[in-house]
Parts: sequence; C-alpha cells; structure tokens
Amino acid sequence: MVVLPEFNNNNFNRVTVLRNSADSLRISGFDIKYLQNDSFKSSEIQYLSKKECLFLLDSEYTPEEIERIFFVITAVDHFKQFKFGMIVYDLWRRRDKEMILRTQRYFDFLFHMDHIKVDSDYSFMKYKFYFLPICHTSFEFLGKDIYPTNRDQKIFFSGRIMADRLGILNEILKVLPRTRFTGDFNLSDASSIPLSNSEFVKKLLSSEMSLSLTQRMSDHWIIPGRSIEILLSQSLLIHQEGPNCKPLSKYLTPFEDYLPFTNQRELKELLLFCSSNPREVKKISQRGSQRAKELIQSLLFSRPFLA
Repeated sequence: MVVLPEFNNNNFNRVTVLRNSADSLRISGFDIKYLQNDSFKSSEIQYLSKKECLFLLDSEYTPEEIERIFFVITAVDHFKQFKFGMIVYDLWRRRDKEMILRTQRYFDFLFHMDHIKVDSDYSFMKYKFYFLPICHTSFEFLGKDIYPTNRDQKIFFSGRIMADRLGILNEILKVLPRTRFTGDFNLSDASSIPLSNSEFVKKLLSSEMSLSLTQRMSDHWIIPGRSIEILLSQSLLIHQEGPNCKPLSKYLTPFEDYLPFTNQRELKELLLFCSSNPREVKKISQRGSQRAKELIQSLLFSRPFLA
C-alpha cells in the first residue's frame, strides 16, 4: 500500500508529480491510500500498521510538516514495518538540500532524477537514492499503446520565460524559415503554468518534435520531467545539456533515443538535420519512447527500494 498524506500546498506541479508517482507505482502492484491532514491521526495509522505500507512524501513538505507526520507515525505499534520514501527532484535547490539533510533520518529511500547531484552532494547517503523517472503525465503515457500516425510539422515548447531560454527560442525562430517546421511556444511567468495537463498532452501527441530546456545553475543541467514526458509521447526529444553535464546519457543513448545540444549552433544544426530527414526523426522518436518505457517499467517492477 502506498500512503500519501495530503497537504495544503500551492505548488500544483509538485502535488501532481507526487500523485502521478503513486499512480505509476500502482502499475507495479502497490495499493494506494490517501490521507487528509485532518484525518492523519494515530487511530488511522494504527489500522494501517496491520498492513505493509509505503508512505510516499514530496520534498515540497516543510521539515516541520515531515516531523509532525513522523511524530504521529512513530506513536503507533509496529510502525517499524512501514517503508518511507520521498520524491526529491530538485536536488539543485538550496531549499531542498537543507530539507533533505534535516529530515533524511526519517526516510528509507529518496526518489530522484539527478544522479550528478547525488554523486557530488550526497555521496555519504547515496545508498538511499533511487532513480525513478516520474512526471506529471507519465501514468497516462505508460498506459498508451496507440499514437497519432501523422504529426504536425512543428517544434513544441512549454515553460517559463527566462533570459537564457528566450535567447534559445529566438535562435529557433531565426532558423525556422529554412526548415519545414513552425514553432509552437507556450510561455508563462513563475506564478502560473502556460497549459493545463490535458492541453500539454494534446500538443505533445500532435508535435513532431518537442524542446526541453534543462539548465538550472550556471554549471548544472538536469533531467526534467518534461524530457521524460516528451520521450513517452513519441515526440522527438530535443534535449539541452551542458558540455560536461549530460545526466540523461547515463540512461539513454544520445542521437539514438534523443537529440542533445549544448549551444545555439548545435541546436541550429539539429533543426536543419531534422527538417531534411523526417524518417530519421520518426525512427529516433519511436526508439526513444520505447527505451524510456522499458527503463521506467524495469525500475517500477524490480522495486529495489523495497528489498
């Protein structure tokens, strides 16, 4: 059983990731139970103590919330048979690092998508980290076997407005007239999301290529949930990475499963190549989707974190 204490949080993205992570774990045989904060009482935990449960939290909780939850859990009999996991996808954020270090004693394992930061910042507790590429719409895509035969000749991007991103998008706009593609850019500020989940999925499934901009620090690039969603949708993933920071290449093969770029010149060359080679675009996108599905399913069904 997977148990998710609900909490009042305005970060819709993180709440959605948490719930979709549970849905994905359900594929591998877990039962899921949601607990509201106001019903998160020792009597209900006492009932759950008779079952083999997995408590799954998100690092968007505050340390105080986590400590309160564990205070209730440890007050019941047989609590030691429970397993506790946390989703920690933003390892590059100072806030998340402080929270992880403060609360890591409570957790048996931590789900992540950033092995570079795990290796560099958490080597002393690396045994607790497990790579699990889960995102907003992963559960929907994992259950899909039929994809559109024909897609629009466009490159799709959805994300926040940032100076470095605008430079990349402007470069794309410059080169597009020399290609068969059009741009479909959906931008927002930090206080909103540009598209609903259903709109986002619809655009992924209709776009021949999709762009993922992954830089989070001056010298650090991540595997964002968006890259996984693009792969699973069978849109061709155009994936930003750093000269010496290529985390996705540990799990998938560049130029076979996705197309990486490190600067605007390489991005321009990719777009011109894709414009002239539609069959190769389809081949790479289908192979990347299959490889991503196989990776996720192998991680879910092997469940090494419960060994």
